[in-house]
Amino acid sequence: MRHRTSMLAVAVLTVAGSAVLVPPREAVAASGPTDHVLFWNKVLLDAYRQTRNTGPGPLAHAGAVMHTAIWDAVDSVVPAADRRFRPYRTVVPAPGTASVEAAIDQAAHDTLTGLFPGFNPGHDFAADFRQALATARATIPASATETARDQGAAVGSEAARVASGNPNSR
Repeated sequence: MRHRTSMLAVAVLTVAGSAVLVPPREAVAASGPTDHVLFWNKVLLDAYRQTRNTGPGPLAHAGAVMHTAIWDAVDSVVPAADRRFRPYRTVVPAPGTASVEAAIDQAAHDTLTGLFPGFNPGHDFAADFRQALATARATIPASATETARDQGAAVGSEAARVASGNPNSR
């Protein structure tokens, strides 16, 4: 009985927390992301809705790879002395000026672009992901220089390459 009550409490808190943390779809689309991880999660969920004849396994894999790449990209940009967690697959050497938002955006974009083409041959996922990348990049704080954005994007791209398990992709 105690276990059931605990599980119910966790489920209620999860659902309640999701309602508070995730902004309405229209608000994210209109204004761009304020939280780049949540933005790319929305892009991922939208991509799931566009798939045809794809079981849950490949879709779950795509989501796991995207979030692994994001994790490793963020972990790589955070200075080593400030890291509280271990990377999943890699730590990409990054200058201290690299933009974390650019790293997140590129990691998510590159993994999704590489993993989704076969899920619905009639849908242009690459175009969706390019548009999402442009939307996300437009909301990177103005304080991030072009160099910081490029550095972050390079880190994200490398994290995506490693997370995808493809040593030749770029």
